[in-house]
Amino acid sequence: MQKWDGIVAVPDVLLPARDVEYAKWAVVACDQFTSAPAYWQEAAALVGESPSALSLVLPEVYLSESPDRIDARIADINRQMETCLQTGILKDAGRCAVLTRRSVPGVPDRTGLVLAIDLERYEYEPGNRAPIRASEGTVLERIPPRVRIRENAPLELPHVQLLSDDPDGTVLEPLLALCEAGQYDLLYDTPLMLEGGRIKGWRIPEGDPALEAAFAALFQLESWREHGLLMAVGDGNHSLVTAKACWERIRPTAKPGHPARYAMVELINLHDPGLVFEPIHRILFGCDCSTLLTFARDWFSGPGIQDGPVEVLEGAQAEACANGSDPDSCTVRVIGGNPAASLRFPPSDRLAVDRIQPMVDALAGLPGVTVDYIHGETALRALAGPDATGIVLPPLPKTRFFKDIARNGVYPRKTFSTGEAEGKRYYIEARRIR
Repeated sequence: MQKWDGIVAVPDVLLPARDVEYAKWAVVACDQFTSAPAYWQEAAALVGESPSALSLVLPEVYLSESPDRIDARIADINRQMETCLQTGILKDAGRCAVLTRRSVPGVPDRTGLVLAIDLERYEYEPGNRAPIRASEGTVLERIPPRVRIRENAPLELPHVQLLSDDPDGTVLEPLLALCEAGQYDLLYDTPLMLEGGRIKGWRIPEGDPALEAAFAALFQLESWREHGLLMAVGDGNHSLVTAKACWERIRPTAKPGHPARYAMVELINLHDPGLVFEPIHRILFGCDCSTLLTFARDWFSGPGIQDGPVEVLEGAQAEACANGSDPDSCTVRVIGGNPAASLRFPPSDRLAVDRIQPMVDALAGLPGVTVDYIHGETALRALAGPDATGIVLPPLPKTRFFKDIARNGVYPRKTFSTGEAEGKRYYIEARRIR
């Protein structure tokens, strides 16, 4: 595998054979719908006996099963991968990048580029200076079960999405224009199951001048020149941490060029209109609104708290403040009680999630109180009530995303999501890692 500046690489891509029904092959990332087993049951019913990536991944909704059951699932995944290789279900597409164009209902189309990265140039610890960095905190307890899935697998199927800070569209947009003009082979054009929209993919071979120009443009971006930050993780960070952990296990005995040193990812422009940044809200079960407001007033008046004191707004004052807020507001809405309430912080450039998360962690440590992280204000409001208090967080402005990571390191865990679950990456491409 040839590397570009020792960070990005052009992978050896495997794709389903032409006679495979791509609409059944492609399934959404395994870390979606983790509380909805019915989704995965419906996906299995749609697939039936057809070849599908569903047989090659372990949806995380099943990670709560017994260890024996998980081991059986993993063993079956490895057998299915070998079968795909031996029977020709997966075919060699050669060494290439894949330019993707994704359509999701209600969202502008999104462009991506499937390539590979060197895991030696990616880090997830806060404060690291690697060219590729995690953007949110990593929950290390989530890694061991994922290592069990990958450590003996002959293949990887990527759902990791990396972001570049390219406001002028210099990296991917020229490639898209050439693809749409018919310069490259169309590998697939397929609908995606269960409201996933549609996706096209074009083959761009290694060494292609336009691909080399795209890589050159990537290394001319301000984030790289000013901060040494080439890409940041938009989605799938725990999968990337898992890939790195597996590589580090075998690195002492691995031969040069071992494929497990690399991970296949999809690169997306942060500023793509089809990439939607959505906040992830907090809800505290076993905690009524009055308790939360009292706790917040005391917490932010405590010694050593840099974000206090906090002002508690209620009723008409809270409503007026919420209606006039913007993404850089110092006000956070609290729902579940009556009347409406908000927490207003002193002016600062710190994000609301940075201010709120330590307090949420402290509240969740109280007896009978638990926290969950909710996508969408509608879903949050459906859960909030007399004994469940929601905290509505504002969206994360794209304009500060790379600057924050370069300056401050990772955001708190569960800060943002890149769109709804159906819009996440679907598995299509594969690559050998053994």
